[in-house]
Amino acid sequence: MSTPIRWRHDRPLRRRPRPEPRPLTVIKSALGEAARVALAEPFMLSIERQDIYLRRLPKALDGLRIVHLSDFHYGPLTDSRHLERAVQAANDLRPDLIALTGDYISHDRSYAAPCAELISRLRARHGVFAVLGNHDHWTDAELIGKHPSPAERGHAHRSSGRIVLAGRSR
Repeated sequence: MSTPIRWRHDRPLRRRPRPEPRPLTVIKSALGEAARVALAEPFMLSIERQDIYLRRLPKALDGLRIVHLSDFHYGPLTDSRHLERAVQAANDLRPDLIALTGDYISHDRSYAAPCAELISRLRARHGVFAVLGNHDHWTDAELIGKHPSPAERGHAHRSSGRIVLAGRSR
């Protein structure tokens, strides 16, 4: 003998209510994430390859290799070996041009000279170009700008193609 099954759609679902996050749990999570960012992120090195297609790019510039470095934040929490590793990785890519987009130091102006010495080891066929970032301005833009550093503006030639890099002069 078979037993008929009757399905009821009005039956309430048996889900446990989700507990509200406790303030201490939220604070613990936030502090853990802040510690990860402060202690681990400065040592992460990421190399990402990006092909950019431009219809009006002169054929002479096709294949131009640009390396972009940014946000070294060289200071008491950043080991010089990390910056040396980044410089070596950039040079190993054999770039045509290197663009540095600021935030070389973070905390103390005494890190400007050692940072400038390390980034002066960067090599690119058509040059290394740099601008200052907000942390550089907060620390001491004039001091950082005085160190031997790449030019703020210039141009790179490759056969009959030319790329112009422009910035504000001091």
